[in-house]
Amino acid sequence: MLFYRPDAAQNGETPPNEAKLLNAWPRRMALLGCGAGGLLYAAALPPLNLGVCAFFALLPVMIYVSMESRWYRCAFAGWLWGWCWAICSYRFLREIEWFIPWLMAPVIALFPMVWAILLGRISRRILIPPLIVACGMDERQKYLEAGPRVFRMVMMGMTAAALYVAVEYTRSRLFVWNDLAVTQYRNVVLLQIAALTGSYGIGFGVALVNGIWWMLCFRRGWRAALWLTGITAVWFFVGWAYTAYRTPGEGSPAHWKVLAIQGDLSQRRHATLTQVDEALTIYEKLSHQALERHPDADILIWPESAIPILFASNFTQHDIPLPPGATMNARYQGIVRNLCLHHRKKMLLGALDIEEASLRRMKTNDPPLGITNSALLFDEWGGLVGRYDKFHRVPFGEYIPFRKYLPGFLVNMVDMGRDLVPGAALSPIAELCLKNAGGGECKVRPGVVICYEGVFSYVTRGLFRRGANILVALSNDAWYPRSSEPEQHLANATLRAVECGIPMIRVGNNSGTGIVMPSGRFAQALEVPGPEARPEIRRGRGFRLLYVPVFEDPVPTFYMRLGEWFPLLLSAFSVLMLIYSNWHDHAVLNIFDQIGEDSCREGPEQSGGGKMR
Repeated sequence: MLFYRPDAAQNGETPPNEAKLLNAWPRRMALLGCGAGGLLYAAALPPLNLGVCAFFALLPVMIYVSMESRWYRCAFAGWLWGWCWAICSYRFLREIEWFIPWLMAPVIALFPMVWAILLGRISRRILIPPLIVACGMDERQKYLEAGPRVFRMVMMGMTAAALYVAVEYTRSRLFVWNDLAVTQYRNVVLLQIAALTGSYGIGFGVALVNGIWWMLCFRRGWRAALWLTGITAVWFFVGWAYTAYRTPGEGSPAHWKVLAIQGDLSQRRHATLTQVDEALTIYEKLSHQALERHPDADILIWPESAIPILFASNFTQHDIPLPPGATMNARYQGIVRNLCLHHRKKMLLGALDIEEASLRRMKTNDPPLGITNSALLFDEWGGLVGRYDKFHRVPFGEYIPFRKYLPGFLVNMVDMGRDLVPGAALSPIAELCLKNAGGGECKVRPGVVICYEGVFSYVTRGLFRRGANILVALSNDAWYPRSSEPEQHLANATLRAVECGIPMIRVGNNSGTGIVMPSGRFAQALEVPGPEARPEIRRGRGFRLLYVPVFEDPVPTFYMRLGEWFPLLLSAFSVLMLIYSNWHDHAVLNIFDQIGEDSCREGPEQSGGGKMR
């Protein structure tokens, strides 16, 4: 909390020695606390789900930056916090390659490092007025002993929370996974604020609670803590009240009866014909059993990439014969048509398919076929009536960025032999008719999200704004058979249903099959035998008839109307605080030049209360 004039060296002055103010041992313990804070964050996420830990996870870094004035030490504290969180939170990636978490964690940790640097700079300038700083160390010490004003401490706590969310929002533009809001995915009450602000409103509330504990570290800081407690309570109450009294839609909802199939197949990166045959047999048998037991179902749904070969739907659609030797592809198409025709049911399946544009180019120069990760919708006669191609691909999973610039050995480790082609647009896959509770017709417009893209707010919001009144998430987490990734995937996707205010049907290959209600509550989970206590994360094979409430014209949530207004507002507030910190430094220099050293010795007026314990 010291200030050193940049032109002091020219006058023969030496910078103040702040090391004497703080013993090295407390500083080291505080640094270890920063690492522990990152571990608390990881513990708040699946599989431990100790959500209460998130309300203390940021506190060690907040305390450390209050004690330390050197930016590079603040940087290391933030980086250490982020590394401890990331190495645990992204540990599941070791199931692909052991070194991936060790490469990702240092990069992800750069974002909390930036937060710690900026927080250290801003908080010291918020806490002490320029006049006090200009009058030297003695006056600053007296001011702290008497204590900063409550308003300054409250602003410091709010700035810390806003700045964290702004940095997290920046990170999420590149890689969305396990944001601070995800730690509360099982806390249905706190989740409701997402319908108003998006998931970042939840993270802001959690960060504010950390700010409350931070205020209690100051003498008489309980007054500021009470103010922040009131702000936080009002914040979450507004979110709860908004959703509690919000009208989901007009009229009685129709119930879409969805028959979800979970085949529980292993990861088949390079499937053999035997493995393909096994997959077809399992899904065909389960589907017939399910349809015979539930003949009143409206639609049958298979998860993402249920069968690990190309479906080649457009070959049949455009009367193009399948290549010689493609008997397994023909069997695949025959099974799907037979299920639709035999049971007179619609069918939606996730499948690898061929890009439409590739077929149009075949007649000219016969280029390599573009492959898409798609959702295909078939009517009761087995005809293709709807198609959605995955819009947001997974880097290094579905395509390799900068492939030609990367070393060959690295490409070979993760390459699946092709880069998938992205979809052209976000739009509902089709419009289907249902009978509602009053006997009339209701239009169902499913917005399909495929696996990882279901955690991106811009994808689900784009589908909703283009008419989707229900979300259908097709997933396949077979890449991670022994880790917590499937539950983390479910936790991240839960927030999207709350933001949109419509149900999300999840159909997974090995877990997470059920409905995420608009409140964020997971319902009608497929129950299969397994050691997991909660049925939604049990891994096994089975089927479940889901009764999904659907409003034809759902009322958009506030977040659906305005989008990312809240994180942008917090980012603007953070920028203003940075501008203020620069103004603060200039104000100190101006005051020092105006009043001089003798005037400072007379003692400036001060009021308030707070000192670090």
